[in-house]
Amino acid sequence: MACFVVFLIGRAVAASNFGPRELVILVFAIIGVGMFMAPTYAVLRGGFFLLILTFGLGWRTIYLTPVLTVHPIEVIAYAVLGLRILQTSLRKTPLDLRIPTPILLLIGLVVAGTVVALLGSRRLDLVVQEAKNLLIIVPIYFLVQWFIQNRSDWEFTVNLLIFVITYVSLLGLLDFFAPGLSRAIANDPATPTYYDARSLIGVGFIRVGFIFYGNFLAGFFIFTFFPFTVHHFVHALGRSLWRTGFFIILMTIQLAGIYLSGYRGLWYASLVFVIVYTLLRRRATVLWLYAVITYPLAPITFRYRFLSLIDTTWADSSQYSRLARVQNAVSLMKQAPLFGVGWGGSGYVHSDLIQLGANLGIPGLLAFIFWWATLVAMPWHLIRRRDWVGNYAAVLFASMIALLVVLAGEGLFVFVQTIAPIWFLFVMNYKLYILAQHADET
Repeated sequence: MACFVVFLIGRAVAASNFGPRELVILVFAIIGVGMFMAPTYAVLRGGFFLLILTFGLGWRTIYLTPVLTVHPIEVIAYAVLGLRILQTSLRKTPLDLRIPTPILLLIGLVVAGTVVALLGSRRLDLVVQEAKNLLIIVPIYFLVQWFIQNRSDWEFTVNLLIFVITYVSLLGLLDFFAPGLSRAIANDPATPTYYDARSLIGVGFIRVGFIFYGNFLAGFFIFTFFPFTVHHFVHALGRSLWRTGFFIILMTIQLAGIYLSGYRGLWYASLVFVIVYTLLRRRATVLWLYAVITYPLAPITFRYRFLSLIDTTWADSSQYSRLARVQNAVSLMKQAPLFGVGWGGSGYVHSDLIQLGANLGIPGLLAFIFWWATLVAMPWHLIRRRDWVGNYAAVLFASMIALLVVLAGEGLFVFVQTIAPIWFLFVMNYKLYILAQHADET
């Protein structure tokens, strides 16, 4: 019977345009059905870790309308949330459903932005598409709180995140070094794997498209959790030679993915992270030695592209188009400073902070910054500890500073697959603070 089923599946795959991408989606669907069939705590905990794996699916989305998409991240997050609540309700066991005040404030602003948009006769699917990218914070917050219970869970989560960003980084390297294989895996032989980004004076920079992941923005996903790899590398120094070498390799692969994505904002944010992290942990100064060794290996075009922000000789058209988008969004913010223009009103600004300000008004922007400030304060209070909590607090603090640079200069909010991982890192600040309190009590 098994051989017969395999034969039928093989025939169906051969007769259709069924490639590795579709196979991945099928596997995730089968696992999801399994969760519904047996929603025990252990199974739902597995669903939480499955959620982390879905971060690596990239642009594998279902289009409900031309602008409204559903990503596996959303499906699994809400499914596990609902099943966990249902499970505890049936068993009449207590479940902590408290949520921080800043997040409640943001939820209120999501509702206000929706009302403003609908009163302005904006398309419902466009409004939902943007609003749900902020609402995904809620299930992510609860799942992190419920399923990371101790240091072992924390470490496993961090290592799983490192695994996923390494996988995505390898997809970028595959695009660059083995484009034919990359196109075969993506089941799209006509798609180019890398592109030549040229400045206004004709200087080019080769960047890869991460065609299996689906977009150049893969670099931002890699960067979101890259600091955890740096943390492992720094704390392996002098303790384990093989671990040091292993994390140097992972760090190099991930940096190559960030570099090949071609986003200057990521390069600047990486520099900010290293500066802040080395100020907090003296051992991290070895990162500057790593930079000195690897910098000469980069082509001269990297240096031109890096300096284009301050030397417009090397600028390209995208810099000027981004500036025009930002100016337009600032004008909208000035026109409606109190409530904004609602979801979908400012388009794709390419600056998440300014886009939030235009869509939700100045109060919305201030509410988000207030939330970010409360999150930064948590690891800051833990940095002086010399245990595992303090070490992770240092890397989280540096990450939060660097991510503010990213959110100020890039446009990730409109895609749930790029913003949900950032929300995940944000809410991990809450969990580390709680784990620190538990460690003090024991």
